[in-house]
Amino acid sequence: MAEVKNLTPTQIHKITGIPIRTISQWQCHKIIPKSAEIGDIVQAILAYKDKRIEELAESRNNNSDDELTGANIALRWEQYRKEKLANDETEGTLVLAVEVGQTWTKTIMAIKSKLSAIPTKLAYTLLEQDNPNIVKDILESRINEVLAELGSADFADSISDIEGSAIATGAEA
Repeated sequence: MAEVKNLTPTQIHKITGIPIRTISQWQCHKIIPKSAEIGDIVQAILAYKDKRIEELAESRNNNSDDELTGANIALRWEQYRKEKLANDETEGTLVLAVEVGQTWTKTIMAIKSKLSAIPTKLAYTLLEQDNPNIVKDILESRINEVLAELGSADFADSISDIEGSAIATGAEA
């Protein structure tokens, strides 16, 4: 490849893959020469990188407490997170997973209980019916009543009153 003098940032970019903006900034800061052969430009870039690596190594040696500082930051962040969780819990904006699980278990038990009671409550009424459409209408009506009960505001209050549930007995449904 023939050496070309006075390369533009675009040409340097095509050869090196370095972003044009970076090349322009390096030229403005006189890190690389504005008019030179590609070999000189590459040497200038490598020299700049070597210098930056040395500066970073030196600054790390001067700041031997970097790891300690990082550990302090991590510790402070954990303390902040812990305090925030405690505040959220006391303010009621955070609910513990155990409480959510207990509430869901009670809710599912109540729904299961209501739906399981339908066949028992309607068995004799349905036995008397000869017409399947009437049976369907009776079942549909009762299921809609149960769903309306489950969707009411009173249902949420009734969940806390459930006794003998899986939570109270430790049994599984």
